Amino acid sequence: MVALPSSYYVHKDMIHLSLRGLQGACAFIAMLTATAVTGVSSADYGLIAAYTGWMASMAMAGLLLLRKVPALYPTKACLLGHDAILGLLLFIAGIALAASSLLKNACSLQKSLGVSDGINCSSYHASIAFMFITAVLHLFSFGLTMVDYTSPKVPMEDAVDMNEAFGANEPRTPRGEYPNEYVPPQQHLAQV
Repeated sequence: MVALPSSYYVHKDMIHLSLRGLQGACAFIAMLTATAVTGVSSADYGLIAAYTGWMASMAMAGLLLLRKVPALYPTKACLLGHDAILGLLLFIAGIALAASSLLKNACSLQKSLGVSDGINCSSYHASIAFMFITAVLHLFSFGLTMVDYTSPKVPMEDAVDMNEAFGANEPRTPRGEYPNEYVPPQQHLAQV
């Protein structure tokens, strides 16, 4: 069992939100660059997979912002399935685009002839790269969620109390406010 550092629990929401935003941005770039090579079945599949990944990541980021993830994903398996399926879809789309002999041959022919009016080969390669990046981000999110659910819940194990963890002083009862009960400030902590 892997234990996450205590600072993870302090910034957990922001880490997940940033990860979902990064997934959405990479899927959006993959979708936009896949439009340059549509018309081929593998490119169309890549476009649909990237669009699905973009929409799902933005929806999850919205749910995280509104703190409504448990309402839509009531169990751990639902959330893990979401990330696993999207990661797998994008990974397969990246492989399908990379293995497309039609697009590879068109790019090599276009490069050897010095023609620039054919397909946009740099967009084709960028689409492949961003599909793989988005797939890896979804699988990273899968692993982070899995470790989060299985790790021991001991946040702030190094801190004595929550105030010490955030560097604040604990509020204490004022001393010396009653008649004949003066306590010097150096002894306040000794009487608590």
